Formats: sequence, structure tokens, C-alpha cells
Amino acid sequence: MLHHNLFVAGVPATGKSWLGQWLAQKHGYVDVDAERAGGEDFDRAGIHSEWDDLISAGRAPKLVTAIARLSNPVIIDWGFPTRFLYVVCALQAEGVQTYWIHAERHLARQAFINRGGIDVQLDRKFKLLLHLPSSNRRPLAFRTCPPSGTVNGDRSTMTCSPWVPPRR
Repeated sequence: MLHHNLFVAGVPATGKSWLGQWLAQKHGYVDVDAERAGGEDFDRAGIHSEWDDLISAGRAPKLVTAIARLSNPVIIDWGFPTRFLYVVCALQAEGVQTYWIHAERHLARQAFINRGGIDVQLDRKFKLLLHLPSSNRRPLAFRTCPPSGTVNGDRSTMTCSPWVPPRR
């Protein structure tokens, strides 16, 4: 059976970490949970500096080369902030298979709450704030401008195209 290096992202509490652990136990993958404290999984796999290079430079050749030196395939799971979409593009450019795990919002949210991933009281206050009349709210603006590409596509695949800054 051919094993591929994988990058898995998605909604919190949809099973990213579980999938990595399962692949490690059943199929010999090196499981790297990018959210584990201090990057200890990257240290254990010996690819921490290469990961840091990807994050800072927006290119993945060093990371993919370091992973290729390992005796087992790697799965990296990360519930990343959208400002890091360029990481997906860089990994895809180097042939890493990328996947987005999605679930029904209410089910994922309940699983997230059940595992202690959210302060329920703070969440209720935030919901009340969202229901204030618009005159009492300040607008929130988000902009994601990855340095090497943007993500286009449906929920199951992500393909990248060059990002062109807007003209001023």
C-alpha cells in the first residue's frame, strides 16, 4: 500500500487529531499535531525548524525534503487561522495531499464544548452581543492575504492560484 504525506485541516472538533492518531497506530504514520504545546510533535519528528521556515517564508521545499528523509509517512493536522491559508498552497505546490474535514456546525460545536474547548458563559455573552441592534455594534472586518496564493474551490478540495495585490 502506498502511503502519502498528508495535511489535514478543518473545523474544530471534527476528528483531525483522532485521524492522525489512528493513522499512526494502524498504518505507521508519524502524527504531528501542529497545535500541541510548544511544537513538541514537530520536535519529536525532527522537522520543527523546517516547519518554522514554511511559516516564515511561505515555501515548503525544506519541510517536504525533511519529511522525505523519515522512514514513515507524515500526517500534520492543524486547525489553522485563515491568515495561514498560504501554508496549504505551499504544501500543495510540493505534492502534499491536503484535506479539509467538515462537520455539521451544531455537532462540531457541541463536541468542542464537551471537550472543554470553549467557555460556555463567554460564548453566551458573545451571542448576545451579536444580537444587538446594528447601531450599537462596531463592524468587524477580516482580510486574508496570503503571500503566495489564495484558496479557491469547494469544501473537499483546495487549489491555489497566485495572489495579486489589489490596485490602489
